[in-house]
Amino acid sequence: MNKIVKVMSGTAFAGMLAFSSLTPTFAAEGQAVNTSQAVTQKEAAGCITQTKAKEVALKQVSGAYKSAELVKESSTYIYKVIVVGEDGNEHQVKLNAKTGKVINSSVQTKASFISKQNAKSVALKQVKGTFKTAELKQENGVFVYNVIVLDQNGKQQQVKINADTGKVTKTETVTQTTTQTTTTSTKTVSQVKITAAKAQTAALKEVNGAVKTAKLTKENGVNLYHVNVIGEDGKEHEVKVNASTGKIVKTTSSSQVTYLTKAKAKTAALKYQTGTVKSVTMKVENGTCIYQVSIKDNSGKTQQVNINAQTGVKC
Repeated sequence: MNKIVKVMSGTAFAGMLAFSSLTPTFAAEGQAVNTSQAVTQKEAAGCITQTKAKEVALKQVSGAYKSAELVKESSTYIYKVIVVGEDGNEHQVKLNAKTGKVINSSVQTKASFISKQNAKSVALKQVKGTFKTAELKQENGVFVYNVIVLDQNGKQQQVKINADTGKVTKTETVTQTTTQTTTTSTKTVSQVKITAAKAQTAALKEVNGAVKTAKLTKENGVNLYHVNVIGEDGKEHEVKVNASTGKIVKTTSSSQVTYLTKAKAKTAALKYQTGTVKSVTMKVENGTCIYQVSIKDNSGKTQQVNINAQTGVKC
């Protein structure tokens, strides 16, 4: 049978009253013991503190500390530390209270919280951008994920997610005074000086066409916009734009022609409307790439014919 122990001073009964309001878990992180029967001060002095036990447990299981207790099993003092893991499970880490070494680690409750990966997905649905960090913490008795996302305008957003329900509780723009963790990350954000819109404009100067997607990433410590452009040559191009300077870093083009070229779109439009082509513009609307062909008909009026850039059919 486990014997739960507690340090008692050898002084007056008033010292016992000071502990009367304590719960079965620890009242403060510096204490090494729990409830019930008294042990000698010498025995307690030989145990590591709860703070140290917590540190050891969190190195064993990534997550957030929940609770700890000190028990005696077969004359050995053992810490039982409960950690809410980033995998969504509750773990119990047993460690020797004298040496601080981990004895074993086991899952106590499976899938009792959302995982770090699920929290990341929830945050990216809330804020479109690039995932930076996610930290599981206990705040006012509630376990939450603080997820940092770099949005498409280069601003850093913090999304708070209830780890129990998976619901977003708060979204805010990170400032220098938010937290120590996010202040450090803000130094990285300061390197992002241009918006996604400006990066797209720079990419379209490099490649004539329409922007399909634009994403902010970090490569070798440098923030880059990856802008995917459907070119008027019918090919897909990736243009990398430096998020600090706005300069083109690299352009990569596909070898395959997967869309209509501008010339073929012009020909396709004239099958639907006779006349003289005045202009041809490529756009992406609702995820579909189209050519907008402006034609001056035989009566002198201007008609617009929209051509699906993949099928060549009027839309």
